[in-house]
Amino acid sequence: MSELRAVDRLIQRRRFVVAAHAVPEGAEILDIGCSDGAWFEHLGGRIAPSTGVDPELAESVVTPSGHALVRGTVKDLPKAATFDCFTALAVLEHFETSTLLELGHDLRSRARPGSVLVATIPSPAVDRLLDVGIRLHFLAGMEAEQHHGEAVEAIIATLELSGWAVRKHRRFELGLNHLFVLS
Repeated sequence: MSELRAVDRLIQRRRFVVAAHAVPEGAEILDIGCSDGAWFEHLGGRIAPSTGVDPELAESVVTPSGHALVRGTVKDLPKAATFDCFTALAVLEHFETSTLLELGHDLRSRARPGSVLVATIPSPAVDRLLDVGIRLHFLAGMEAEQHHGEAVEAIIATLELSGWAVRKHRRFELGLNHLFVLS
């Protein structure tokens, strides 16, 4: 995992503020690409103890606030684990289409009645801005080299093929990022 810089954290916090409004109060979350668990800390007492998965973690840990950060993927969780909410903040653009379709099905099979999927997806134009910021050393870019350049619409269409339906969509950060809430 790359070390986050101040600008990365600022962008991350803005993403958190926008996405937090879509997370149901008291929800047990499965966060895809949890990194250091900062998202759970941002949500604080608004959520139940939750689980994050990330194959880039050095090791699995339980945070002081009771959240499990699991080194691995959704497939590494017990089959019976279900959740009220799934979050994927600036993560889905890292998945190949076939893997994203499989992820969508996996999340669907773990969804409790009324579950939502909250996702933020940057526009492909963000990749060019990341390249400049990384070269100028004011962004770390958190695995920016893993972006596949897939159009936002194609990512959402893939999730819809796996049984998710868009309930809400809005742009933020000057239109360079998208928030989707699917059910």
